[in-house]
Amino acid sequence: MFVSGLLPMADQGSASWLSLVMFALPLLLVFYFLMAGRARQKAATARSRAVAVGDKVVTTSGLYGTVVALSDSIASLETAPGVVMEFDRRAILGAIDDKPVTER
Repeated sequence: MFVSGLLPMADQGSASWLSLVMFALPLLLVFYFLMAGRARQKAATARSRAVAVGDKVVTTSGLYGTVVALSDSIASLETAPGVVMEFDRRAILGAIDDKPVTER
């Protein structure tokens, strides 16, 4: 085995265990990152779908505005008085809290 060549003092049992760990660890890491990415995607979709007309929102590019119209794929945001911009609904990061921050 390749690992036993690297560890001449190791017996065959520990070398096979080490090779199993070296094989399984990258697979577990890939699985973990895939699952974490899927969870983030689900959370982002849920935040995007929870937005309603009248909510103050921020887009993924950092633009703040108020939702004035929604369709299945497009959100119209009023970014300034009288200025309405259309965005892909997936670009909505989420609703923001417009409560003033109190000092500590």
